[in-house]
Amino acid sequence: MHDGILSLSQLVAAMSTNPARILGVPGGTLTPGSPADVTLMDLNREWTVDANRFASKSRNCPFQGWTLKGRAVMTIVEGKIVSSEL
Repeated sequence: MHDGILSLSQLVAAMSTNPARILGVPGGTLTPGSPADVTLMDLNREWTVDANRFASKSRNCPFQGWTLKGRAVMTIVEGKIVSSEL
């Protein structure tokens, strides 16, 4: 998105609406009655990938050590905050 390849609305569709539609699962929208599963992003926050801090047990990561721009800062599942860096 920062390079202008995708617009913000295209990024949102690629990471929410489209996967839900393809997988045939509810969600991917903020429509009333949809699951309250939301990830809040700080699109300008820079961070360095450290696979040792991942929740996954896997440490196989091709992006280890990369500095990236844009980071999830809060995750809400079923209306409850389950992760927050705020």
